[in-house]
Amino acid sequence: MTVPRRPILVAPDAFKEMAAARRVAEAIGRGLGRAGWECDIAPIADGGEGQRPCWWSGSAEWSGRAWVHDPLGREIEASFALLGMGVR
Repeated sequence: MTVPRRPILVAPDAFKEMAAARRVAEAIGRGLGRAGWECDIAPIADGGEGQRPCWWSGSAEWSGRAWVHDPLGREIEASFALLGMGVR
């Protein structure tokens, strides 16, 4: 009995200050693809500065920045995006 070859899940985090998670995942996927493997690319993040690009890559209808207050009441600039849910 032959077991079908399944795709490899490529889900790296970013290489800090070197490359974003998406770039790392795509590079790994290209290498595996050249070796004949099918890949599912799914960059991830641990909640740090790489989280936003992982969530928003290619899916944001609109993104922007706004001044908000952090938990201590300090004014900070934050990023946000609309992710296909629209406004009703």
